[in-house]
Order: sequence, then C-alpha cells, then structure tokens
Amino acid sequence: MTTEATQGSQPATPPEMEASDVREVYRSLGNLERGQSEIKERLDRQDQRLDRQDERSDRQFAEVNRRIDRLWYTIVGIGAALAVGYILDRVLGGG
Repeated sequence: MTTEATQGSQPATPPEMEASDVREVYRSLGNLERGQSEIKERLDRQDQRLDRQDERSDRQFAEVNRRIDRLWYTIVGIGAALAVGYILDRVLGGG
C-alpha cells in the first residue's frame, strides 16, 4: 500500500528562491569566474616563463655541445700530430 501511494504522488517542487538568494548565487558565480580567469592568466604566464627557460636551456645545451666538439677535435688533432711526428722521427731519424 505504501508503494501505491508513492507511485501516484507528484515530486516535491523546489522552494522558491528569494531575490537576495539569487543575488548571492550570481555573486558567487561571478567570483568563481573571476578566480578562474586569474588562474588561467597565471598559468599562461607560467607557460611563457617555461617556454623562455626551455629556449635558454636549448641555447646553453647547443653551446656546451659546440665546446665539447671543439675540445674533441683539438685532442684528436694533437694526437694525430704526435703520431705523425713519432712516425716521421722513426722514419727520418733512423730510429
């Protein structure tokens, strides 16, 4: 019997909101939107900062690689010159 009574009844209507409540809801929504905008701006600035940092890191990495290459070629050049000098000393010096 209880199920029959609940099946035929209408759902409860929500209570009417007062004007001050409506204003408070809209004020809260406005504050949330403003906060969301501020957070989005902060994230955008952070992304820009990270992009600049990435560019600086890439430039520094390229510079370090260039210096390593120069050092490597210098070491190889000195080694080759020593090897050629040693060979010439053996061949021409009568060793």
